[in-house]
Amino acid sequence: MSVTRTLAEFTADYKYEDIPQQMLSQAKRCIIDSLGCAIGGSATTLGKTIVRSVKALKGPKQSIIIGDGSKVGCNEASFVNTLSANLLDFDDSAPALGHPGNTIIPPSLAVGEVVNASGKDILLAVVLGYEVSLRIGDGIRPTRERMKLVYPIGCFQTYGAVVAASKLLKLDANQIVSAFGIAGSGAPLPMSMPMFSRRPVGYMKIAIGFASNTGVLAALMAKEGTPYYTEVFDSEGLWIMAGSDSCDHNAMVADLGSKYWINTISFKPYPSSAWGHSASKAVAKIVTEQKLNPEDIKSITVKLVAPAVLPDKNPRGMFDREFSLPWNLAMVILGEPPGPRWFIEDKIDDPKVRSLLDKITVEEGEEATRLFFSSKGYVIRATVDIVTNDGKTFTEQIDYPKGHEQDPFTDEELKGKFRTLALPVLGTQKTEKVIAIVDKLEELDRIGKLTNLLRGKV
Repeated sequence: MSVTRTLAEFTADYKYEDIPQQMLSQAKRCIIDSLGCAIGGSATTLGKTIVRSVKALKGPKQSIIIGDGSKVGCNEASFVNTLSANLLDFDDSAPALGHPGNTIIPPSLAVGEVVNASGKDILLAVVLGYEVSLRIGDGIRPTRERMKLVYPIGCFQTYGAVVAASKLLKLDANQIVSAFGIAGSGAPLPMSMPMFSRRPVGYMKIAIGFASNTGVLAALMAKEGTPYYTEVFDSEGLWIMAGSDSCDHNAMVADLGSKYWINTISFKPYPSSAWGHSASKAVAKIVTEQKLNPEDIKSITVKLVAPAVLPDKNPRGMFDREFSLPWNLAMVILGEPPGPRWFIEDKIDDPKVRSLLDKITVEEGEEATRLFFSSKGYVIRATVDIVTNDGKTFTEQIDYPKGHEQDPFTDEELKGKFRTLALPVLGTQKTEKVIAIVDKLEELDRIGKLTNLLRGKV
């Protein structure tokens, strides 16, 4: 049987009762984290700009815009809520495979509102969305050399939205095969990796919004009978169009139904590139254990994986700061709580921040890069040396950042992150209601009871 047909039949046949309890718990963790990121992102200046552009379309009022509270078409809601979930770069991540939750959970909620899905329906759609999209992403993973040029994040993440929407729309295997093909023809271009080193950085990950929109539309078109490629994952076209230089079809179906990719998901402790979080963890450990104040530090040298070498010491806009490791380390040292406050404009020229930025050197660690690629992004090593003004040197090596499978967040820590992002927008009462509902999502009869709480304070 073809890979395309195997994944389509798996999606069509898989039932809520098939989900192991551990996967249900992890799905809830993914949902509360994604909701928090979307709420926080919706409150940013760019988040509000994107909302205005979508509301100007004047389409059907089907699904809620998180934070804003207005309703738009489910495609548009998938688009804008996906972007909101990513804007702070605080969203979940898989090993060198992007941020899968933002093209699975917002589309699940948006389509779920249209079909009056239950909590069980949403959980099923979410588990399958992670499972299929990450298998495809793993199968078309670029080599180390090609990844210097491209990163096909939107290309394979499109299929998270396809699968979630297809399951909620109750598509059969033949319809899902068509949805896969339709989405493959409209998936975004791969992301240009060299662009991350240019300044100023624009919104480089906007393709994921189109990935969600394309995925939902593909499922809707397939439901109405639109036929398309029958073997999109089996041909050479998909991975070549995604900019990859390799393809492993077996990786897309190996251990299907027994190995769950949602288990590999990491949750971010900081609003910045996940590949730099081991360095942030190492710096935090040294500063805390040695009780160092910012003025005690003479220099900081960081060696880490090549894709995370983002040494910008003069970041200006929000995205410059998200992709500046010196900025992120400065925020950690200064004890700034992770979240939107990292991007307050008056911090840019704060003398304390500027002083720290000048002390930080970032460079590639060859062994860290080798481990990163040989483990397919699972090991994210960083080595940090902090030299103090009195001549002492403190060294820390970290392979797994906080939030990684090897150093996971507790449920309460994830809820704390959610509260940090949601309280300023929703207020205390609605924030706590959202947490309570997600905790027992399998008991919810209609997802609208959750999404109606995602409106900002009036």
